[in-house]
Amino acid sequence: MSRKAQRLQVNLTLTLTLDGDPITLAATTTNISSAGCLVRLDRELPIGRIIHVALLDDETGNLIDMDGVIARQEIIIDGQWATGIHFPDPGLTWAELCRRKGAITKTGLVQVARRYRILVVGDEARIRGALALYVTSGFDVRFAGGVDNAREALASVHLDAVIAERELSDPEWVGILEAALEKQPAARRLVRSSREVQPFDEKEVARLVHRVVDIEGGVEALIDAITAARL
Repeated sequence: MSRKAQRLQVNLTLTLTLDGDPITLAATTTNISSAGCLVRLDRELPIGRIIHVALLDDETGNLIDMDGVIARQEIIIDGQWATGIHFPDPGLTWAELCRRKGAITKTGLVQVARRYRILVVGDEARIRGALALYVTSGFDVRFAGGVDNAREALASVHLDAVIAERELSDPEWVGILEAALEKQPAARRLVRSSREVQPFDEKEVARLVHRVVDIEGGVEALIDAITAARL
């Protein structure tokens, strides 16, 4: 049964402070979950930036404050934006609020976000280009330059996911994910690739890859792929 967090339509008044920006914004949620919330704003915010969120729980009197990551931005109408905020480590006060509001998992338990440990394997240029994405993901991230380095990491630490930073047309991702399947079969195996690229072998994709993450998808696509329930 899926344990993916259910989003529920709940209106909460938040105060938002963008990292590095002294301006404080007032916002109202349109829905919440144990891993984040969606708010309406009259300005666009940069994807991947850290944002501080504060609100008063009017039922308990508790002040809830935590850091989040701007995971997505969608324009609703001219001058109005729907902003998705992901909470890498929301804490128990947010989890309790979600439980009372009904934003629960399908098993009836609040899914508190945890610090997933992931291994990213790719060449220096590819990793350098994606570094900001992984730094803002909220996960414990380790990097490796190739299959041999990946095998060392797979043998030394428990991992929740292994990501091949390779295009699907490049057969090198096969060796990376084969090593992951051999050493840590429970880890989620992902490839981050351009959407328009055709895989060199569809059978290998079906055999080894849990999900292909669109390289243009941003931090929310990455978070969803890593935290999605195993089938």
